[in-house]
Amino acid sequence: GACDFDSRSALLAEAAARLRETGMVRGWRDEQLAVGKPALATLERAACRPLGITTEAVHLNAYVAADALIVARRSALKQIDPGLWDNLVGGMVAAHETLNETLEREAWEEAGLRLQCCSSLTPGRSFKMHRPVPEGLQSEIIHVYDAVVPNDQSLLNQDGEVAAIERRSIDQVVDAIEGDQFTLESALTTLESLTRGDASTATTLFG
Repeated sequence: GACDFDSRSALLAEAAARLRETGMVRGWRDEQLAVGKPALATLERAACRPLGITTEAVHLNAYVAADALIVARRSALKQIDPGLWDNLVGGMVAAHETLNETLEREAWEEAGLRLQCCSSLTPGRSFKMHRPVPEGLQSEIIHVYDAVVPNDQSLLNQDGEVAAIERRSIDQVVDAIEGDQFTLESALTTLESLTRGDASTATTLFG
């Protein structure tokens, strides 16, 4: 039979539905992620880790001062890492989205933040997570960004997935990371920013 993009996507959708019936796929999201780069097909987000499919995500370090970040606590109702702390913005790249489009969407959904309100938006490095997780295998390429958020910026979660948004000194964030209070992705995203290059990211952003 045909083996084009739509046909492959349809076959993967059928496989995901069957895995859902068996209970191997949980937390169905009705969100399609790309399979492969360039994309060969799309697949329901909740089925990616059970099948070990590599996904992409964006994470944003939100600086409010050279020595302070705004961080977010995940809702206790989240299926993955409930109640842990996160970067202010982070999320998976949906099929047919660019990295910037995902960053803009997630910034609004998670913090009510419009990126054009930030005085700086700087891409950092990317890294890959590859580890077994309860739902299967996390194989994910994470793209790091830094931004400066105005001190008087009003921030409010829009999608019910964030329980709290707080300003923390970098020392407090590092202590919380050492105490396993942050998700691993967010801890690595923050540390990527703090260790990038010869000069600190904060010096680059704030001059």
